[in-house]
Amino acid sequence: PALLAAKASLTAAEGQLADAQGLLWNNPQLSAERLRRQVPQPGLGDQTEREWGVGLSQTLEIADSRAAPHAAEQELAALREAVEETRRQIRAEVEQKFVRVVSLQLRTETEAGLVELIQDNAAVTRKRFDAGEDTRLDANLAEVELGRARNQLESVREQLIQARAEL
Repeated sequence: PALLAAKASLTAAEGQLADAQGLLWNNPQLSAERLRRQVPQPGLGDQTEREWGVGLSQTLEIADSRAAPHAAEQELAALREAVEETRRQIRAEVEQKFVRVVSLQLRTETEAGLVELIQDNAAVTRKRFDAGEDTRLDANLAEVELGRARNQLESVREQLIQARAEL
């Protein structure tokens, strides 16, 4: 949406430049006037006179004083740069979101591998406890660590879903 808005303002500026470069860029002005007067004439009484006038005016540029087209060209150049800046910002934003998704995908794979290792460790600890070689505390700690690893994996998966939605 930001890029479309910038392009729309660029199109409007191009239209203004086209208007400013036209032969009669400063619109002609038309004026009309009508007047009624009573003029006293000696010995004849009052006589009503009607007057009217029409005028047309147009500003003409002389020499190299066309300031409006020059200003419109400068505005158009500035808007082109603004559109390019908007495009660069959007690309950077998309790139950052893409990198975040890729990094979260890699982190999810790493966390899944870690959960598997902790599951194997918890299974070994449980067997050692059943055999009487480890204490109940060691078995419980292994189960707690497995739960933490699973929670961390789910947290990363949720972050990945959110990052994909943002992208």
